[in-house]
Amino acid sequence: MEVRPGLRVVRGPDWERGNEDGGEGYVGTVVAGGRADGTEDGRHDIATVQWDVGGERHVYRCGAGGKYDLRVIDSAQAGVVHRHLECSGCGSESIAGCVWRCVHCLRYYLCTPCYMKDRHSVWHHFMRIDSPENPRQRTRVRCRYQSGRVGARGVFVGARVVRGRDWRWSDQDGGAGREGTVVEVCGWQSESSRSVAVVEWRESGLKRKYRLGHKGKVDLQCTVAAGGHCYLDHLPLLGPAFNSSSVPCICAGDRALVEMDIELLKSIHEELGTWEDNLVDPYCHIMLTILLNTHFIWGKVGVVMKIDLDVRNAHLFIDGEVIEFTVILEALKQVEGPDILPDDVVRVIDDMAEVHRLQKDGHGWHDDMALSLGQLGRVKRVTADGAALVYVNGRRWLYHPLCLTSAPGEQPEDEGTEADRPGDIDVLMMKFVQTQPNPELFFRVVANGHADAVADTLKKWPEMANLRHEGVTTLHVAALNGRLNVVRVLLEHKADLSATNVDRNETPLSAASRLNYYHITKLLMDEGSDVNISDVSGNTPLHNTCGLGFSRMVALLLSYRKCNLELRNKIGSTPLYISSQCFKPDITRLLLDAGADVSSICMLSANAVVFAIIKGFFGGVETYIEHDQGVINAIKDTCELNKQSYNGSTPLHLACYRGNIMCVECLVGYGAILETTDLESRSPLQFVLAKRDMKPLSDCTPYMNKVREEFHEYVLGADNRIQDVPVYITVACFLVSEGASLETTSVHGFTALGVCSPEYHSLLKLFARPERRGNYRGSLPRHPPPPLDSNSGVAESPVKNTTPTTGSEATPPEVSVSGGDSNKREESEVESVTGPSCFLCEGPCDISFQPCGHTAMCAECVQSVSVKRCPICKTSIENTIKIKQ
Repeated sequence: MEVRPGLRVVRGPDWERGNEDGGEGYVGTVVAGGRADGTEDGRHDIATVQWDVGGERHVYRCGAGGKYDLRVIDSAQAGVVHRHLECSGCGSESIAGCVWRCVHCLRYYLCTPCYMKDRHSVWHHFMRIDSPENPRQRTRVRCRYQSGRVGARGVFVGARVVRGRDWRWSDQDGGAGREGTVVEVCGWQSESSRSVAVVEWRESGLKRKYRLGHKGKVDLQCTVAAGGHCYLDHLPLLGPAFNSSSVPCICAGDRALVEMDIELLKSIHEELGTWEDNLVDPYCHIMLTILLNTHFIWGKVGVVMKIDLDVRNAHLFIDGEVIEFTVILEALKQVEGPDILPDDVVRVIDDMAEVHRLQKDGHGWHDDMALSLGQLGRVKRVTADGAALVYVNGRRWLYHPLCLTSAPGEQPEDEGTEADRPGDIDVLMMKFVQTQPNPELFFRVVANGHADAVADTLKKWPEMANLRHEGVTTLHVAALNGRLNVVRVLLEHKADLSATNVDRNETPLSAASRLNYYHITKLLMDEGSDVNISDVSGNTPLHNTCGLGFSRMVALLLSYRKCNLELRNKIGSTPLYISSQCFKPDITRLLLDAGADVSSICMLSANAVVFAIIKGFFGGVETYIEHDQGVINAIKDTCELNKQSYNGSTPLHLACYRGNIMCVECLVGYGAILETTDLESRSPLQFVLAKRDMKPLSDCTPYMNKVREEFHEYVLGADNRIQDVPVYITVACFLVSEGASLETTSVHGFTALGVCSPEYHSLLKLFARPERRGNYRGSLPRHPPPPLDSNSGVAESPVKNTTPTTGSEATPPEVSVSGGDSNKREESEVESVTGPSCFLCEGPCDISFQPCGHTAMCAECVQSVSVKRCPICKTSIENTIKIKQ
């Protein structure tokens, strides 16, 4: 980050100056910059810093000689502000300082204070955006759960201070050396943020504002420091642009294309076990996931909808298609767009079928929009879900972002009529006085927020409070455009709260909550608007806000006593199911605290934790377990962590079968019994050894990483052959070290060693030694998701529902744990995989696939899912035979 006066800094990686800053994590302010060679040309590579504690000033290296003595803890004091981004944590309409963008969630941004307070999931990785001038220059940081956090100390709320070097305020403090207490840190008008400290002086009791970095001036110094916490390694270095990210800087919501060589891509996915043409994931109801048909998607541009927690796989939604593909992140290349900002000039794409599809699915289609195809327009506003309000040829339309392409340097012919331009209110008022305004003109006044003009009009024509034009009412227009004052005026004139629009069947409350207009939603709720009305898709406001990740809005809706947590939309999803489906642990926690029925997310007979394991929703696993141990295996009564299903399997069996190593580590950490066996006497360890194809380890599996590191010391020595040990062997060694037995024998007569390749027997036996047992279990992660603090804007505690928790448990399909050489082992796996339970619904199998003869599904599931290959041996299905029970 470039040197600027006002930046707040802490010591950096090349610090060699002892404790002249006060110690690690103590904060100072940049008061000047310069060049180490004494010249005035070029970027500053040294900086003068005044430290909060002691008030001393010293010069430090900021890139001079390749050394970085400082990190920037906050740049808001230097006037850095991202005006068109809203903080998803505190709801601030612009983000001052660095922006922290979640890699995994669509359009989820945090300001620095919210990020350091652990808002959002600490398991999610973030990209740091330092400059609003270059929002595409991003630096990926590790997830906060795996990062070291230190105390940040300095002039913060609660600190005791005295006058400092730049003091020019006479004796407001009562005289030199008199102490005061910082009671607030705020901004200096609109010039900078968090750059002023409000101090209450002990002698006089006066409260006054003093500079804390504004224009590089600091009026105060600490006698007793205060503060919170920060992640030092996540902070930018002070000096010329420095980006330490070593992976593609792609986030959910970016546009990207698959550009890796097809053969290389295929070999990587085959190694990971994810190369299967047209294999549909039956557990995803909202959007089908196809595990890679790369010949179809190669070179096509799409939107990244989600990135897995291991930051390896991205889910890509191809433009113009209705299928989401899973592809490794390294295969993607980021392309420009559609990061559209207010005042940008854009061009509407000229493909009518595509525009109609995109608009009809989300933002509404009107036949007159056809006239805007291929035309230039100017963006006036960007909504919370990414839609853009654009003026094209004198008309105002709300476009899906994929309908627009950037057109820099071009100029629209008509950027709006007189009603659209600020300063023309007098002209409009004259028209109102002369004659009744036409609906289109009145709607433009409402959309532009001219509350006084709306009030004067309604005094003369009160019936216009419920005017309907082009399928929407005036209250819809005000709510959709975020016009709080106009909404108040319309409500004073008895606007209909229950009116719905034509395209989405939305009430004004539904529209406002979907666009994250908090205060408008609260006002409509206070006036009695029904929070349980469903739109055309069956979604209530709670469904929509859970899926979009608006935690503050969800808390507001839950504060309404009549809010129904268990309503299902047209595809059977409840708000809790959607929050889990969309990987929103903070919202999941809010719903559970409000009394949401955990069994409501049980799709395909899977209970809450099993569903989270299936989806790889690691934050959800911890949320459910922390909320109630009984939900882990909630079938029809209160159960324990290790409750077995009808075929004897536990959640740990399923996690091992699915190869979800993060969930394996989590469940073991919470006390899952490793020796529990299913009805065929198979242990979780045997499932791991039979699985063999697992994703690589990541930062989210720290204790398995420790096991892998010990391979060097105990087994492989100095020849560095660690890369030859498969991931599943690492997981198996982890389970063995925690107490899993190598001697458990299945009904087929095989032990864990009988399943495992002989070359790894000595390794497993080494980790099974008694002196190594339980090395990690005592320190395994047991952390719940971070709580929402008092500044999160969450409303009062929602009312608790008392609906009993019920459900049923999904269990893994049968897996071979046979022994012998590799070829015989594979044959035995195919034979033993067949069993009495359906691969999807766990009911009895009554269909035999031909020509392979396997029975793995029931007739109902075969009819509901188009199955082309046998799920056991992958042989193409030519015919099916009904089996008599």
